[in-house]
Amino acid sequence: MKRLFGCKKYAFGTLKLNEVYSIIRDTNFASMNVAIRNGMTVRRRFTKRYYGVDMPHYIFSVRKTDK
Repeated sequence: MKRLFGCKKYAFGTLKLNEVYSIIRDTNFASMNVAIRNGMTVRRRFTKRYYGVDMPHYIFSVRKTDK
């Protein structure tokens, strides 16, 4: 049985959302590990440009049916 963390419980139970997203820099391993522990998986990779520098990001998400 997977544990339902507070943010997911609020999103799925109170807000009645079907999916929760997290956008994380590709170098932020601590945040990626938190997302994974919350049952999230990578859905897409994209690059944002900040002040002339390309910065890769990942979009993680978890669906209500995934929990």
